Amino acid sequence: MKCRTCNQDTKSGDRDKQAICCDACKQYFHISCQNVDFEEFNIQKKLKNNGFKWLCTSCTMRFNEAFFRVKQMESKLDDL
Repeated sequence: MKCRTCNQDTKSGDRDKQAICCDACKQYFHISCQNVDFEEFNIQKKLKNNGFKWLCTSCTMRFNEAFFRVKQMESKLDDL
């Protein structure tokens, strides 16, 4: 598998090259390419095993934008 950010192999034994999969786009990323440190990576693995989702930075931005658009529409509907 290749990291979606740097296009390098994700099967490296290097700590900073550990891979994490985005639960939205299903793409793999090196933790260092997503600015996730090794400690946070271990926490994310435990959370994912318990049903929590991890999103890459691109998907996080898309979901945030969609959330704010919905909130704006709700506000406009409330004004009607």
